Amino acid sequence: MMVSGTATRDIVSNLTENYGVSRSTVEKWIKIARPKAEARQAEFEEVRLREMDAATVDALKQGLKSDLELEAFLCQMAMGDIKMEEVVMGIAVLRDVSPSERIKAVDLIYKKRGSYAAIKNDLTLSGIVLIEGETDTADEPIKD
Repeated sequence: MMVSGTATRDIVSNLTENYGVSRSTVEKWIKIARPKAEARQAEFEEVRLREMDAATVDALKQGLKSDLELEAFLCQMAMGDIKMEEVVMGIAVLRDVSPSERIKAVDLIYKKRGSYAAIKNDLTLSGIVLIEGETDTADEPIKD
């Protein structure tokens, strides 16, 4: 009953009413059984996490096979056209893409495409054009 998540008061009432065991005896049994139940729950959780990791790896191996598919997925994330699956306390929950995830997706798309601007260099003009009536006071090169 403890492994399945039954409340302690329900366990005590069930055993005292159905089996005629005293309350103090049930409480002693619960003290003895609690570490074993917690260990069993930890084992179940470990197995669940291993299975979920294996399923995730398999899905990744089968799901993203080409650069085009990867870029399509990133574009969906950037535009917010996809739901993200997140596991909260062992329960899978669908949620929208967060703004920071959308920005990161755009950043990755730009990097993948090489769309970032080249490093800007200071440009100097080799000739200076004087406008009528002005004098040449520019001793420094003009920077862009």
